[in-house]
Amino acid sequence: MSRTIPRRAVAALVVLAVGVGAALPALGGAAEERARALIGTAQLKNGAVTNAKVRAGSLRYAAFAKRQVAPWSLKGIPAGGVLTGAYPAPGLAAGSVRAAQIAPGAVGRSEIAAGAVGSEELAQGAVRAIDIANGSIGASKIAPDSIGKGQIAPGGVGASEIARGAVGPGELAALPGARVYLAEGTRIDLASGTRTTLRFGARAYSQGGVWSDAQPDRLTAPVAGVYQVTAGVVFEDNGSGARGVWIVDTGSGAVLAGERENAVILNAPTELTVSSVLHLNAGQQVALQVEQSAGRTVSVLGAGQQTALGLQFLSP
Repeated sequence: MSRTIPRRAVAALVVLAVGVGAALPALGGAAEERARALIGTAQLKNGAVTNAKVRAGSLRYAAFAKRQVAPWSLKGIPAGGVLTGAYPAPGLAAGSVRAAQIAPGAVGRSEIAAGAVGSEELAQGAVRAIDIANGSIGASKIAPDSIGKGQIAPGGVGASEIARGAVGPGELAALPGARVYLAEGTRIDLASGTRTTLRFGARAYSQGGVWSDAQPDRLTAPVAGVYQVTAGVVFEDNGSGARGVWIVDTGSGAVLAGERENAVILNAPTELTVSSVLHLNAGQQVALQVEQSAGRTVSVLGAGQQTALGLQFLSP
């Protein structure tokens, strides 16, 4: 059974609705908000909302259904947030994408343009040996002078890694070594029966801190390893007694190598030489000591660099 609303009732409802709409601004405060909440999208007919009825700046992108905003309608509007430029084709602002914005594994080789990543884009220590594929680094990827001994692991480079003719004297660091001697015309008087440590004032060469003017009576091994040590001494002519030369450890006084023999009788200088291969620790020092037993003073002579002491690094 249908019921018909009398025309007077319909007219009354219309008057009531108009009255409510007109009365909303007068309610104010919470009452007005509750009244406005009763009117939503379902209560609006198509085309009821026009530009003139929308407050400027009150609508955001989320207020529109998908594909309701045409690109041409955004043209020229400045982008914000992580975007730069203007719509409809803004771009990412510089520095807006960092590691925190990238999901693990989201960026691989296919996402990186050729040549886009260089040393400036890599964090310190970000690339380790295990991150480098075998054979991926060749000569074209290594900057000149970028690799020194500090970048090579012990045993990391052998004969198979070095091209034929690639290493010459210019590529090799000078090995530690020195040879010092008594200058021509120098005489050092030796008392009979007394062992004397020679002090040298001239050098044929010295590299790697093996000899210094501050300690002219010794040579120092700057690094641990195998060294060749050599010495030669010229004694003035005197046919009496014996002559001796010894290479000693300056720290312990131990004799490392030596030679002793009787003096030459035929009115000629006595010349003695001694040589040995030793393993020395870093900082270990050697000196040359001499002795004579002629019963009187005999001199050691500086003669053509023959009275000398040498120390040369051979291998670790």
